[in-house]
Amino acid sequence: MRYLTFLLLYAMAAGVNYASAGDDVRNARYPALAADGKTIAFSYTGDIWTVPSTGGEANRLTAHLADDIMPNYSPDGRWIAFSSSRFGNYDVFLMPSEGGTARQLTFNSASDYVSGWFPESDSILFHSDRNGGSDVFKIAVSGGMPIKLTGYDYERESGGRISPDRRYLCLSVGSGLSSWWRRDLRAGRESNVYMLDRSKGRFESTRVTTSDHSELWPVPDFESKVVYFVSARGDSYAQIFAVPFDGGNETKLTAFDDDGVQWLNSNPQ
Repeated sequence: MRYLTFLLLYAMAAGVNYASAGDDVRNARYPALAADGKTIAFSYTGDIWTVPSTGGEANRLTAHLADDIMPNYSPDGRWIAFSSSRFGNYDVFLMPSEGGTARQLTFNSASDYVSGWFPESDSILFHSDRNGGSDVFKIAVSGGMPIKLTGYDYERESGGRISPDRRYLCLSVGSGLSSWWRRDLRAGRESNVYMLDRSKGRFESTRVTTSDHSELWPVPDFESKVVYFVSARGDSYAQIFAVPFDGGNETKLTAFDDDGVQWLNSNPQ
């Protein structure tokens, strides 16, 4: 997982992919790797595109005046979930992974931002501030009523990722997502990584990171029990770090000196 995540971010940042012959893709956002490792989906000029993970010509999947962002492949590879502002705010949409008609799944007036999938590819994770503070929700691929998975009033919870057995939810808690571009920002409500145990009778989370910096876009590896995340420390641009589930020493994995890492992602999720 660590290798795929790093390779994905480096490939997107390097600007080596092509939208059409001779045209470099610049400022692509929200990279998402397919489960088979062969394809990357990303957002570019407000639409969803895919490109072979080895590089090459990109294929445009959506063509809409609205902003289509945050694509995420389903674990079975059949679907891409994404957020779109087609009706003013961002809602969750679903389309076949090879492209096709996009189907709207959420209809709230608050914005809904896709962050991942349940392991059986039957439900999509997203975060939304529809209840005042930002919470993590799930929505079935068939639609229906979203189910709230977090319950801390007035907290801002985002970036949810679920364990293969559905027991644990890894997420960011805090307001750091609203100022992720600021280097070495320290404040009382900056985002930290938490692990929520869903087997408990009530919401019960364990704090994984404890610094006064923001730690964003957590990507848990439930097999090795390590969480990868993005954080800007000191005068450095944002880099990828790793920390054990039970806390402890953090390991810095990247050292980019010309720009920072953004929108960390992985698959398997």
